[in-house]
Amino acid sequence: MLERDVYRTPGREAHTARVPRPVLRRLLSPLGWGLTAIAALLAPIVAFNLVFDPDAGHAFRETRPIPAVESAEDVLMLLLLATVVVTIAVLVRRVVPIWQGLRRPTRALYVAALLALHVAATVGAEAVVFVSRGGLHLLEPTLRGSNPLADGRRAYVYADAFFGATYDVYVAERSSLVMRKRLRLSRDHLESATPRVRENADGSLDLVDAAGQRLEAQPLRPFMFGRGC
Repeated sequence: MLERDVYRTPGREAHTARVPRPVLRRLLSPLGWGLTAIAALLAPIVAFNLVFDPDAGHAFRETRPIPAVESAEDVLMLLLLATVVVTIAVLVRRVVPIWQGLRRPTRALYVAALLALHVAATVGAEAVVFVSRGGLHLLEPTLRGSNPLADGRRAYVYADAFFGATYDVYVAERSSLVMRKRLRLSRDHLESATPRVRENADGSLDLVDAAGQRLEAQPLRPFMFGRGC
């Protein structure tokens, strides 16, 4: 002990070792994990839409995903916004404990840049999903109801009320994730109660009202925007 202290200058503290800066790979790891989370959510949505929904964005869609799939895509799009939690969690776990080698302004700039890059990636991913789904579906018919058919398939009734009313009937096979249009019926107004789909003996489909009467096609009434809503 005496031998070590003989060279120590009175009143002088030991020199503090300089903390090294984190390596670039560690600094980028939060963004890498965040992008991985985005890709994990983005890939199945885009792949499904490209393969099974080629009519997305068309005014008269012959095929479309069943409503449950469209709802699941909506949930996944919301989860894309939540992937920032992954980036923040990895930041706190892997970078914060070792960033003493960075000055405080540098830390603030690093965190801001990290979050900005993640937000930019999220916005890009949402745009890709938006395009794969056909953009805004402002003029498309909306789901009004559904009912099962005798053979286990399910029929979905879509309708709009632009310049009269139009009913589109889609049918999904058992356990199918997509459905195909089987009937299109024009009316001069929308029924107060959503019509049901009835399958005939020859396999054709009809729309019937609440009393069980078959709905007949009617000419559209022009210049009556929104009539019957």
